[in-house]
Amino acid sequence: MELVVLGQKMAECGAAREAAAQFGAASRLGSRALVAEPTLQVALLRLAVFLFKHANSREFELSPGGNEDKGAIAEQRVSLLRSWLPLLCRGSNGTDAPVLSSKERTEMVAVLDELIGKLGWEQQEEILALWLHHFAACPDTDWPNLESCYTRWYAESRRLLE
Repeated sequence: MELVVLGQKMAECGAAREAAAQFGAASRLGSRALVAEPTLQVALLRLAVFLFKHANSREFELSPGGNEDKGAIAEQRVSLLRSWLPLLCRGSNGTDAPVLSSKERTEMVAVLDELIGKLGWEQQEEILALWLHHFAACPDTDWPNLESCYTRWYAESRRLLE
């Protein structure tokens, strides 16, 4: 919980974008979180949820100078998704109780869907392939279910091939 409070304080100080970018760049931390103690997994998962929400916000798209660099923003979002989506798929159950309420899960699926929709075509393919791999590999959970996002991407890619 302390990690989320720290993230909230950083957001209040205008540093949440940098925190999300650094958290996304910490790919080794994301992979290590998959085998971490359950209490640490819960804290990291809650922080990931907070930062995913921020990465989907309008404030994330604004650089400190007020300019937008869409390529860099997309790459930061991809890094965040690439590093932490596996933990969402595998660590969402918790040990004693679900980490997120059903309302939080529903909101997070909407955030992920929107976030993936903001990426380029190839980036969407990469992230959805990663999601499918981890989602299918974890029979203990059905969250996050991005099937509608995947179906939309698949239908559009088929349409583009015609």
